[in-house]
Amino acid sequence: MAALQNFDFRADLARIACPTLLIAGAMDGTLPAGMRRMADEIAGAEFALIEAAGHLPNIERPAAFNRLLADFLKTVPKEPSCASET
Repeated sequence: MAALQNFDFRADLARIACPTLLIAGAMDGTLPAGMRRMADEIAGAEFALIEAAGHLPNIERPAAFNRLLADFLKTVPKEPSCASET
């Protein structure tokens, strides 16, 4: 756990070129604020906050999580320009 606390990847966020959605539970302490800052560093990223959810919003509020994810995926091109060629 301590290794994760000291891992700082913020400088790499600007390199993300794929469509990105960050979802946080509103009751997850300081994590939502940190995720919002991360979204600000990723070009075109979206940030969504799920009320009445903590660290596991996909489990605590699955309908809200799934709706956010489905709506986001509708906006992503089938072959985004960041997709790697296989």
